[in-house]
Amino acid sequence: DLHSFPTRRSSDLWNLARWAADVRDLCEVTGVQAPVVLGRSFGGFVAQQYAAAYPQHPSGLILMAASPRFPDTEQIVARFREIGGDHAAEVMRRDLETPSDQTAAEWARVCGPLLSRPASPDRAWAREQAARIQSPEVNQHFNNGEARTLDLRPALRNVRSSTLVIIG
Repeated sequence: DLHSFPTRRSSDLWNLARWAADVRDLCEVTGVQAPVVLGRSFGGFVAQQYAAAYPQHPSGLILMAASPRFPDTEQIVARFREIGGDHAAEVMRRDLETPSDQTAAEWARVCGPLLSRPASPDRAWAREQAARIQSPEVNQHFNNGEARTLDLRPALRNVRSSTLVIIG
């Protein structure tokens, strides 16, 4: 019963190990065996952690626009400078170095549109973005903590399932 899951309001539980266990636990509760798990963007970190921590559990893994680690601040800022200029680079830097509700809003306004090449993203993308559950406090907690040293590459040798990686 999904309602038996404890509410996870404590920031002590906002980490990849817990979220990976949540994927496994959800499968157990719902009776899903040998799932194919898709992780896109941040979900790719969760999917990789899950597949590495529970290598016999998934039958497949799909990673879209995902990476096993975060590039360092200077690499990210440089990339945003390339695609959006100095202003976008500084907005990105502020959001990385001192994340807040204000920097997140500025990032969404200035940097968010740079993630899509067409000025008007396709309708499916727009619907997905409108349906997203936003959790800025979780993002800030993760970006100020675990993300700073995250490197899943050593653990990925544990993954046993077939994996499709889609980068574009």
